[in-house]
Amino acid sequence: MEELDEMAKAIREEQESSKTRGLKEGEERKSLILESELVSKMDAIAYWDRETIKDVYNAALREYVGKYEKKHGTIKPIPKK
Repeated sequence: MEELDEMAKAIREEQESSKTRGLKEGEERKSLILESELVSKMDAIAYWDRETIKDVYNAALREYVGKYEKKHGTIKPIPKK
């Protein structure tokens, strides 16, 4: 039983470290399901503009959030349960 507890602990630690591995301060890893055509176009934009895919998506999201806030005001955080 103790051996199983140790294995479970090791697995949890590995999962936690993989969640943050390679991230800079203020970054978060998120998995999304996106439309294939949009992904292809975003990849092409990154390629032709010699940008990282991450930077292209961040720029698009910043623009979207900026337009949203201009129309609706500052976005309130989701309340914690």
